[in-house]
Amino acid sequence: MSEQYGSSWPPAGAPGPYRAGPAPSPYDPHARPSPYAPPPRPSPYDAPPSPVPDVQAPPDPAGPRDDDGPEYDGGPEYDGGPRDDDDPGHDDAPPSRRRARRERADRTARTGRATRPVRRGPRLPRVPRGVAVSATVLAAIAAARGSDMVQKGNAAPGDGVTELTATVGEAARGTSVDAGTLAEQQRSRTSAAPVLLPKGLDVEHLLSRVTFGATDALRNEVRTQGAAAWLARQLEPMSLPDPGGGAVTALFPRLRLTPAQIEANVTDQWEFQCELAAAHLGLAIWSSRQLFEMMVAFWSDHFAIPCPGDRAVLTRHLFDSDVIRRGALGRFEDLLQASAIHPAMLEFFDNDVSTPDRPNENYARVLLEHHTVGVFGDITDQDVRQASLLLTGFQIKDHVPRFVPLQHSTGAVDILDFSHPNDSAKGGRDAAASFLHHLATHPATADHLARKLAVRFVSDDPPEALLRRLARTYLDNDTRIVPVLTALLSSPEFAASKGRKLRRPLERLTATVRALGIGPGKDAEALLELHSMLARAGQAPLGHPGPEGYPDVASAWQSPAAALEHFSASAGLAHGWWPKGLSNPCPAALARSGPTTGAAVIDAVASRLLRRAPTPAERTAATGLLSAAKLPASLPAGGREQKEAIGLVATLLLNSPSYVMR
Repeated sequence: MSEQYGSSWPPAGAPGPYRAGPAPSPYDPHARPSPYAPPPRPSPYDAPPSPVPDVQAPPDPAGPRDDDGPEYDGGPEYDGGPRDDDDPGHDDAPPSRRRARRERADRTARTGRATRPVRRGPRLPRVPRGVAVSATVLAAIAAARGSDMVQKGNAAPGDGVTELTATVGEAARGTSVDAGTLAEQQRSRTSAAPVLLPKGLDVEHLLSRVTFGATDALRNEVRTQGAAAWLARQLEPMSLPDPGGGAVTALFPRLRLTPAQIEANVTDQWEFQCELAAAHLGLAIWSSRQLFEMMVAFWSDHFAIPCPGDRAVLTRHLFDSDVIRRGALGRFEDLLQASAIHPAMLEFFDNDVSTPDRPNENYARVLLEHHTVGVFGDITDQDVRQASLLLTGFQIKDHVPRFVPLQHSTGAVDILDFSHPNDSAKGGRDAAASFLHHLATHPATADHLARKLAVRFVSDDPPEALLRRLARTYLDNDTRIVPVLTALLSSPEFAASKGRKLRRPLERLTATVRALGIGPGKDAEALLELHSMLARAGQAPLGHPGPEGYPDVASAWQSPAAALEHFSASAGLAHGWWPKGLSNPCPAALARSGPTTGAAVIDAVASRLLRRAPTPAERTAATGLLSAAKLPASLPAGGREQKEAIGLVATLLLNSPSYVMR
């Protein structure tokens, strides 16, 4: 792993807002201390103004591009029609808005508790101004790398813009700390807090929710360390050796390339993007940092940028490493601030061509409805319009984000319960940073994230009492994710939710591969084939075309086609037929006792995959399947008939109701 990536991933000197010199691979477990608990630093909003002034830049001679939105523009949720929702009798709102109203009314009728909408009224205290958004956003990312970032004016003479570039060190605080001291500060804050799990918590239930599938090795770890200690280590992922993750990343060396290198050397950029999605899948299956990969998948849906896609082709892999993976267990505000100016996000939503004359509302709407306060926030067209104006001025040059004051719209804004004078083009970055901070720390955002996390880990309709506790924990802990996860996983509601979540196609496949004991092998093509299987089942990793990410409720996945695809995939894996190139010990490894009758095969395979004896219904179904296959009563050890019987029973049980639920 270290020879493959070492300290050269991302490569030194690579362009991009988070490329300020040699940086180790975010997947390398030994390259640096845990990036998920940054050293102490003052609030970036209280920092002194950056000493580097903005310089007015001439407008882009090419002029603004057509600001048509991404692929989903014009769809039922973004149909460009009227969106004035202030009139309760207005019937022309988009379907998403009408659906949100119905769901809010249904929830109020069911629980007796009205969902708190975001309404105008007394203003919340406004965040002090005074720091450039470049310093704000980049400090968040730098903290995830064990350093601070400051604004650096490194544009070419006469360019007249400020690039948003990272530098390593303590310059943002005006102090200096050597690398050893900084690492020690980092380590002193990476000790995971004790997780007080409920008494009697079923370990199989815990593993089914916080991992992509239980394995014998995981069960042994939990048995040896204790469930609470094991979970605490999972919340500190960089402390865990990750040979499986290293084996996966070694299969995809092109993910080290810079945007310029991709542009110059990669002829099939669609295939290149598929490699990122396949690596994402492989890490979910074989990484030791299972809860971390769970959160990577969660945030990849929350800040969805389709991969593969025809936008952000050259920077989508950097969004994965520089934003999602660096911040998956950090502060939500850092994730939000970093995502807002990343080239991939700017390009995908066309925010890089949003100007005062032609503001683009794509990102502003997604920011409000999906990334922060949610569709229950009673967001109006005016809110979206004002937010889109406030977020103008961010552009991309040579795959690096930069702020161009001349392209920033000035004038007072009033968005939800946030207001800002926005009276200076030079202060546009400050205003945008204050707005993002306001959204990240808003009670409606806390409610929105609490619900999404509870739906992910507890049930499709989580209890309101749990949601209130999680939202309060989020606000009380400065938007940090780990305290929220700790509160969620130690809750009685979590312990009582066994069997109430359906495995989506990705989770079914990952759990199947892990349960069968299959290894990554040395062939990237095998992982690409697994990626294709999931695409056919409707959940290609990172592939959702819209900004809301893949749905996380059972009703969205009742698809006969997806069930048939998984049956086919599990049959190939359980029999050891395909994909070729994986380290697959099946079917022999599923029944090491060497059963020589159909009944013995059923018992052995059920014990291996379900960790229990088969139920009467499962035994009846398996017996009927073996009979229909016309296998003999006696199954010679090591013979074709025995292997076929093992593979058939495994396929049946891997598609049984008890296995599909988690």
